[in-house]
Amino acid sequence: DEVVAQFDMNDVAEVGLVKMDFLGLRNLTVINDCLRIIERSRGEKLDLSELNHDDLEDEKCRKTYALLTDADTNGVFQLESDGMKRYLKQLKPDKFSDIVAFLALYRPGPLQGGVVDDFIRRRHGKGGPIVYPHDRLTNILKETYGFFLYQEQVMQTANVLAGYSMAMADGLRKAMGKKKADVMEKHRKIFTEGAVGLGVDKKCAADIFETMEKFAAYGFNKSHSAAYAVVTYQTAWLKANYRAEYMAALLTSVVSSIEKVSFFINECTQSGLTVLPPDVNESMVEFAVVPAGIRWGMAAIRNVGESAVENLLEARASGGKFTDLVDLCERLDLRQVNKRVLEGLIKAGAMDCFGETRATLMHNLDACIEHGQRQAKDSSSGQFGLFDAAESKVSFAQMCARKLKEYDKKTLLNLEKEMLGVYLSDNPLSEVRDLLKARASHVVAELGTVESGAKIKIGGLVTSVRKIVTRFKTTMAFVQLEDFTGAIEVSLRPQCYEKFGVLLQDGAMLLVEGTTEVRARRQDSEEEESPGEEVKVQAESILCLERLAGAEAKKNGAAEADSRTGIHIRVQMFQSDSLPQLRDIIQRNRGDREVYLHLTSPQGETVMMLSAPFTAKEGTGLQSEVSSLLGEEALWVC
Repeated sequence: DEVVAQFDMNDVAEVGLVKMDFLGLRNLTVINDCLRIIERSRGEKLDLSELNHDDLEDEKCRKTYALLTDADTNGVFQLESDGMKRYLKQLKPDKFSDIVAFLALYRPGPLQGGVVDDFIRRRHGKGGPIVYPHDRLTNILKETYGFFLYQEQVMQTANVLAGYSMAMADGLRKAMGKKKADVMEKHRKIFTEGAVGLGVDKKCAADIFETMEKFAAYGFNKSHSAAYAVVTYQTAWLKANYRAEYMAALLTSVVSSIEKVSFFINECTQSGLTVLPPDVNESMVEFAVVPAGIRWGMAAIRNVGESAVENLLEARASGGKFTDLVDLCERLDLRQVNKRVLEGLIKAGAMDCFGETRATLMHNLDACIEHGQRQAKDSSSGQFGLFDAAESKVSFAQMCARKLKEYDKKTLLNLEKEMLGVYLSDNPLSEVRDLLKARASHVVAELGTVESGAKIKIGGLVTSVRKIVTRFKTTMAFVQLEDFTGAIEVSLRPQCYEKFGVLLQDGAMLLVEGTTEVRARRQDSEEEESPGEEVKVQAESILCLERLAGAEAKKNGAAEADSRTGIHIRVQMFQSDSLPQLRDIIQRNRGDREVYLHLTSPQGETVMMLSAPFTAKEGTGLQSEVSSLLGEEALWVC
């Protein structure tokens, strides 16, 4: 029953129909979810339409502008890019009109023309007195410090200065926006003659029209910018005053993107908020705020759907918290919450509240499910044993056939990553946290501020490797490297891959030295949020971090060898061709110190003490030659 116009949108507008563009914003869902979480966690029912955007006497309003001035805007609509943050710190907004103007300004035209910098200077009373093109334009251009910034200002200027009707002024606005040269020439004549007729100097009128024409390259619709600014202010207000609830809503909104989940978890950590693992006795469908922090949503666990979680929540609401796995299986509808769902909950740590190891829960899961199914069948058929009424409720301790020692830490973390998509309770990189802080020049989250072509060092965990064969029949690779703050793509060109490809194993901890490549993200539509830029790294050299982490070294006895008195030299697997040269270097620097050779591969490290003919003397000569052959970190002395 819909009426459809099968014509071009401009033709439809020409015949008098109203054309509207509808934009779906994830941010509106975030706001709505946040308000629900606030009501549930604090009992406050908020109406954001009642917010006063300019009341600096109000503490919550002051906190909002303080957040904007500090550029603490990750997750705030339209203000997440590094460029936005840089200008926000300069602008120091303290009123709603500042936000409206800023959103209109931060576009290619004003940025390239230097208008943003000039605007900020005038905003803070710098750069001399503001001169208006004509006295009649003072009220029109006062709020933008003498700049033509909004399309509405063009319409008002044509109306006040040249006697345009508002309908004619809208035609001028459209002609400027669409850059219709023939129509603009007609308007130039109409505008100039109209202005002269109202007592404006002809040259002044021509200059003003020319200024408005230049403005058309970057002019923005104020009503559009103001509508965006409302969403910007609301998201900033919620983050400033209800941070835990807002971050929970944000995490729920990006749960399908592991990269964004990792980013916002790091944001929470930096804000002093703890993101807790899922818990069958506390978690909700989505991320929820609890006294200890933000609890992971159960629907965000792999293989656990919303219908299963809803069934679990209903059982919890009617019967209270679950006491153990048997109680859980007795009270749930095991047709909805099947074995796969229960396995996912156990692996993700959602049943750690029962006080049993995950290994024990997994081992006894089948028996508990069978018990639950039997109970449900007996209940539905009305069959009960002769002594059922006298029997006490079966506990997990009675049902449990065998208790097992917990999985090792690596297995637990891998299960958690499999189910949640991120390392939450801990991270394999924790073992090298201090080392990365000392050796890496940046963390992934900081690379957004780095210029293209910059030399950097980053460390992280390999989460995926993609290899391709080039048209020259050589191999190159693309690696996803993840640290505590996020993930980034690292590319290895064929020459680099030939040297370091052997290190590219899932789960390997690497230190990558290379250069940044900054590119504009693809924008799918004119109206979507500013897509910003994406950064990638082109690797030049790679080091394996196993020794520095200490874990693999201890497993293979290397830790003890590292502390033995003598000269220690590490040779990576891909450097094995250098062994003859290393032998010659040691013989040239013969001395009385024992030499320990550390042969390193992604599988571990083997340490051997060289025989007597290959003792050496420590000194700058040996250090320089070994560093030149194997790298700066290859030799150390104990």
